[in-house]
Amino acid sequence: MIFDENAGDNIKSHGTGDIHFNISRAGSVTMDGEYRIEQGDYLFTLANIFTKNFSIKPGGTIRWNGSPFDAVLDIDAQYKDLNAAPYNFLAEYVDKDESAKTESQKLTSVELSLKLNGALLKPDINFDLNFPQLNNTLKGYSESKLRILRQDQNELNKQVFGLIVFNAFLPSDIVNNDHGNLTRVFGRLPLGIIKVCRHGDDGFGHLFT
Repeated sequence: MIFDENAGDNIKSHGTGDIHFNISRAGSVTMDGEYRIEQGDYLFTLANIFTKNFSIKPGGTIRWNGSPFDAVLDIDAQYKDLNAAPYNFLAEYVDKDESAKTESQKLTSVELSLKLNGALLKPDINFDLNFPQLNNTLKGYSESKLRILRQDQNELNKQVFGLIVFNAFLPSDIVNNDHGNLTRVFGRLPLGIIKVCRHGDDGFGHLFT
């Protein structure tokens, strides 16, 4: 299922459902019912260049109640095998604790999850992070940081951008700076990519709003 042809986003899945099709004499098509995903993948595309394949969790649904294009999504997915050092993410917590700082500079497993909700052709896309293998001290710091970021999805999305593009977290001072400074930091990328990410041409434009 391709639901954003311009961006390249698509879902490939296996599942079951009870869906009824109706074709009127005038040729209009309606669909009613629910499709439940048992396994599948969601290809997330950023700026038509960067892609991440997210594994869809069993139980996600696609529901129709009228036009085939007016389906409603309720899907959770996760990007697997992602590893990054959490130091940049936790710097304000660990800089005064040498032991924690050293530990935070080591690679650790990062669970990057994604939730698709709403209209098929323009779903809400929200991300979340989890650190399953951190020690108790760093785990506590990460939970504190995530509580703050979850209050503003845009700020969390900036860290997701770093993971998707650089496979690394962005330093907090960069994330908190204005858009111009972000563009300078990402100067190694083609300017067009930065503009797309900032102005929303790929469905991820709310990243820097």
